[in-house]
Amino acid sequence: MEKQNIGENLFWSIFRNKFINRLIFKSSDFKFRVYTYYEINNVCWMINHKHFSLLREKILRNDRNLNFYNPNDDLYSKFPIFEYFKQDTELFSNLLENFKYEKSLSKLTFSNLELLALKNDNVALLSVIINQLKHYSELETFYKIINIGSIEIASYLFNNHFKDIILREQPESTNTLWNEAIGYQSNIKSKYNEQFIFNNSEEVYNKKVEFYITNISKVIPPFSMNSYSNSVATTTTTTPIEINKYGNPTLFGISIYDLSLRRIIKCCKTISFLLLANEQPEFQYSKDDIIEMEQLKQYEIPDLIFTNGELNSKMQTFTFKNTIVKRLYEMVLLFSDSPGLYRPSIANIAFYQMKYHEEINNKAYNRIFNPQSFGYYISGSNYTPGIFSTNIFEYCRNDRDERIIPYFRDAIKAILGGSQIDKSLKPPTNDFLITKSILIRYAIILNDLEIIEMIYKKLSISQTDCISLVRGIGSGIENINFDVKIFDFFFYKLTETDRLNIINSIIQNYQLSNYFKNNYPIDYKKSVLNYKFPQKNNNYLPKFLCENYKDFVNKENEIKSRFQDFLFRRVFFGYKLPSIFTFPNNEGIDVELKIRPYKLYNYKMVSSVTPQLNWILNNRSQDIKDGTLQITYDKILITQYLRNNIEETILNDINNSYYQQECVTPTILNDLLEEIAKRGDIKTIEFIIDQFKNNKPFLNHIIGLSKSFSLTNNQIDFHNYLDNKIK
Repeated sequence: MEKQNIGENLFWSIFRNKFINRLIFKSSDFKFRVYTYYEINNVCWMINHKHFSLLREKILRNDRNLNFYNPNDDLYSKFPIFEYFKQDTELFSNLLENFKYEKSLSKLTFSNLELLALKNDNVALLSVIINQLKHYSELETFYKIINIGSIEIASYLFNNHFKDIILREQPESTNTLWNEAIGYQSNIKSKYNEQFIFNNSEEVYNKKVEFYITNISKVIPPFSMNSYSNSVATTTTTTPIEINKYGNPTLFGISIYDLSLRRIIKCCKTISFLLLANEQPEFQYSKDDIIEMEQLKQYEIPDLIFTNGELNSKMQTFTFKNTIVKRLYEMVLLFSDSPGLYRPSIANIAFYQMKYHEEINNKAYNRIFNPQSFGYYISGSNYTPGIFSTNIFEYCRNDRDERIIPYFRDAIKAILGGSQIDKSLKPPTNDFLITKSILIRYAIILNDLEIIEMIYKKLSISQTDCISLVRGIGSGIENINFDVKIFDFFFYKLTETDRLNIINSIIQNYQLSNYFKNNYPIDYKKSVLNYKFPQKNNNYLPKFLCENYKDFVNKENEIKSRFQDFLFRRVFFGYKLPSIFTFPNNEGIDVELKIRPYKLYNYKMVSSVTPQLNWILNNRSQDIKDGTLQITYDKILITQYLRNNIEETILNDINNSYYQQECVTPTILNDLLEEIAKRGDIKTIEFIIDQFKNNKPFLNHIIGLSKSFSLTNNQIDFHNYLDNKIK
């Protein structure tokens, strides 16, 4: 440790030399998490950052530095490239031919590749496997891909390999295909889906039914309530199909209200497909319950009847007055059941009855849904969500006049004694105060000034209530983007004393604090004088305070004592802090704040230190030169590399014999060498090797460790360059 300290002291004595200072602190671009074309070789990184064109170009160029390594053990998540380029046979032809010996891809068998193609519905990959690698699919494979919903591949195999077999040579296979791979329920168990788990079974089922009726047969096998069963993967026993409350097969195990309108329309199309293909006498429905196929297709066209935004909106968000949405809900309800451990479930029915038929006194329904979510006020009920809940009136936000306004009127009437049940809520009980406070918070969450004014007019709102509500607004819990007129409304109700302390209530809300400063300048100047800092062990510093610290003229000492906290906030959260803090002295002249020695936040991690250190090198370099910032040399090296200043830094330190000291070991270069190798930066490693060619311990360490890092990152050209240096 003593030798290390001697080495560090030597470095700093050199570092403060004026000539070195001029070189090291010159401005430069910062390449932290910025890479050149040749440095990028990680396939997962390119996919995660949507650089698909770049990845494709590198594959077609046979870039041998491409690194396909992924630490995931699961086959499907380990190779994300197969989730993309689903029509690009050229790419997969090159990939399987030119990268077959790559250390990750070389472990894939034909069976693995086929599974990846089927799971990802990747037609291009499967066609290359069949046509180039001569790995042919069997008829059972076709059943499998229908079952798992890989419809693009199903179309490819059907049109190119199995059409004649299925339609002419083996007509009985159409019934087999239906019964084994599709059936009358979305979660059919089959030997063909043992290896797959579905997240959106109704979407898969919709695709399967449409494909079958469009391509295989306009007629489907009849449904029999008594005899129909579906195959089970590992047993010869049969499992009867699920029948819902309406006496129909459960085609969909879904929460109708929670799916988008677009997905529900597709479910309705599936129902119509089934009924058109074979009118099922055992299904319980009337013709009036079914929407015609042509009408459903019109619903899907953006901006014809529904906007694109509406098509992507959940069913629960639509007004109860929308009769089209109501009919769609009813149609799917006839052939579905709610998902869950205990089935049949009544959630879909409960939602329908409460939203469209005002059935609010059913205890079974109320255990699933809060009546208040639909805009129903029940006197004396316990169905009150948390005070700061943002999902109040969740299912009636577009029914303001018909549901929400009446809710508040009923609640106010109950509080004022309009019903015998609510007498316990009348003043002076705490229940009354709580209910009143909750009502106003609801109105704030709704961002509805008209309702707030109605509550204020009808109920007695105290000064305590007002300041409490302003605190809630300021904390941002209710609604960060609320209408500022709501703040104005309550601000004018406050006493002079409360106004003087308001900055303490709202300073966490950055937007509101700026609004207060810009629109109430006199009150703002008075209020900041009464600001109280958080406890000293509270590391949080409001963004508004960081950017407006000079306004808090009587808090100079506390701001000075927390400068390092300000610095961290500036680096990590992008606060608009100046690089220098100044305060007026006794003569009124601004003087730069002198700070105590400090270390960077999380200073042992390179990824954490380099962006901080870069900011300091650009804006507070004096902290390094005078020793105020306590930082080790290895962190300086990698930061200077990312600033494109590594050559000047190493040259100066070699010229000043820094690396000749006994206490300075080659490990000081480890972080730097890892970053260079990860990027495959031959130019820089060549420079470093040349500088240390006469220092054998350093040279051997540089080459050996860099080779190791290059293998980890599959930088083949970089590794070969180092190999040649040894020869």
